[in-house]
Amino acid sequence: MSEQQPPTTIGQEGSSQPDSACPISADVRRVIDGCLSQARDLLQGAQVVQQAGLAHIAYHLAALALEEIGKADIVGMSVFAAQRQPDRDWLAKQAEDHVRKLFFALWGPSFGGERITSRQIEEHRGLARYIHETRQRGLYASVTADEGFGLPRDAVSEEDAGHLIRLAEARLGLAGCRQFGPLTPQQQDLLRWFLEATDDPAKRALIFGNQSMEKLVELGGVHEWIPWLKDQFDQAEAEGRRTIERELARPLPEDVDFRRSKWRLTIRFYSASHAIRRKPFDWWNQRPPYIQIKWVSKKDQFIVEFSLPDSVPLQGLWWAGWVYSRRFITALNIGSMGFFWWYVPEQVSRYYEKIIDLETEAEIGVERSPALRVDWGRQALSEQDLRNTALCFGMLPRSSDPQATKPFDHYLTGLGFLSKTDVHMRFEANAFEAFYHALKAGMCAYDDWLPDAPYAEAFHAIVAELKLMPETEDRRKYLELGDRLAEDASVAAIITLEEAAVMKLLCDAYFMRTFRRLAGMQPSNLEDSEQG
Repeated sequence: MSEQQPPTTIGQEGSSQPDSACPISADVRRVIDGCLSQARDLLQGAQVVQQAGLAHIAYHLAALALEEIGKADIVGMSVFAAQRQPDRDWLAKQAEDHVRKLFFALWGPSFGGERITSRQIEEHRGLARYIHETRQRGLYASVTADEGFGLPRDAVSEEDAGHLIRLAEARLGLAGCRQFGPLTPQQQDLLRWFLEATDDPAKRALIFGNQSMEKLVELGGVHEWIPWLKDQFDQAEAEGRRTIERELARPLPEDVDFRRSKWRLTIRFYSASHAIRRKPFDWWNQRPPYIQIKWVSKKDQFIVEFSLPDSVPLQGLWWAGWVYSRRFITALNIGSMGFFWWYVPEQVSRYYEKIIDLETEAEIGVERSPALRVDWGRQALSEQDLRNTALCFGMLPRSSDPQATKPFDHYLTGLGFLSKTDVHMRFEANAFEAFYHALKAGMCAYDDWLPDAPYAEAFHAIVAELKLMPETEDRRKYLELGDRLAEDASVAAIITLEEAAVMKLLCDAYFMRTFRRLAGMQPSNLEDSEQG
């Protein structure tokens, strides 16, 4: 908190500072004041209901009051962390996670500079979830024998309800004088990280685990604790990255028991180019036990299960799964010469549900022509495609070598642009450019073009060898489009989706040709893959 400027007070109706001292807009201020006003009403209701002898209902109302207080703190801190006003969708999302709102109601005052004691740690650790679970027991009658058919009124005592009401009253009083001050860029980054981390239930459990809480007591304050926390997560993620790189780099032992894997990551992929059949997956599923493909009886999608070892820590799990899945989808796109992604464009020719002629009551169709769809041929995904995929997966460079992975970073970017191209947003030129750079970087990485030599000569030679574009005039057209894009933005307007797809196919054919050549040099690493 800056010492040059006085702190800005938010949260108490009528107590907000002038706009010059506070980046919070009038709309967001109304949201915060509205949360605290509702908290007061809920507390009043809790007190009335408690006097009527309905402790379980009073407990629920007090918990709701705490949630409103927590929501106000989340909104306020988020504005100061991001230095921008939250949008409506983000604000709506904050109403979804009950435990997170309770957590911020309990811990929010600590962000104002309050020192942390071991007694506070013991009181608050796990309290948010305890409150939420107790509230649920007091709301819903049990329906099974395992739950004892207990009545909700028996789940919460008068003492429990009174304690939570007093806690909510205390927190509401603190919220009324809640202070935020101008943050440095570093403080903004840390607070933004903390808000995102506590939005993740898995990370939240680690943040409020024993080791983290003990460190909070040792450091004495939240402002010292958050940088330590982020450093712990960063170190764990880096270790997870190193671990998964080691796992990818070493040959697979024959006696590995993948049933002892720690994690299973399930991802659904979609195809815009191939029909999906069950039989080819039988061959794949006999090969790498740490990647299994599941048929889901839908012609345009399938499930891939990635098994990850226990050497991957929880904090590094997201990154490890991201590496594996990107590696797999890159290999599959190259190996099949098709288009697979986490999702595919849907509204490629129309943006409406229906159009009715009001005079005739007839439904008519008006669509974009041509549709923003590539005709990939819609052949069935074959065992040969998966053999090619296995070859590509084995030959793709390791993520620890940025120069070697550069062609495939461009390639993945091109796939991403293809997946987002529809009637609402057009990315044909972006996809074309990404694939153009993928081919150029690949030819450099695999010594088919030396940067000091003219690229045009190498491009014509490679494309002619691939036999996908035999006409010199066509090759000259694609080379010119790629070269001009960087200098003349108007070129983007003349590039079509078909041309972007052709550039992708050039990349696919080049990488397959290169991987086959490399596989011939290293046959021991690629069992059965040379048949692809």
